[in-house]
Amino acid sequence: MSYLIRNDELIASTSETLKSGDTVEVAYNSTENALDANRDIALVNSFYCKVSNAKKWNKKAFSTSHVAVAVNDSTDEFLLSSYE
Repeated sequence: MSYLIRNDELIASTSETLKSGDTVEVAYNSTENALDANRDIALVNSFYCKVSNAKKWNKKAFSTSHVAVAVNDSTDEFLLSSYE
């Protein structure tokens, strides 16, 4: 499990195991991508987060309401989904 951090705040957790320190693109919204055959989904109003595997985020992960799901068979693009 890895955690996506922005401005020193936990944005979401993901079941993917990513390399700490990497930067990934995330978004709350997406749309179908009809222009590029290699990409099924386009992220809308995306922003970047840093990846962390630090244990300090483990407790905070239970209080966040978002989980990050990888899109386009990629490990650097994630769509945020709500637990609710």
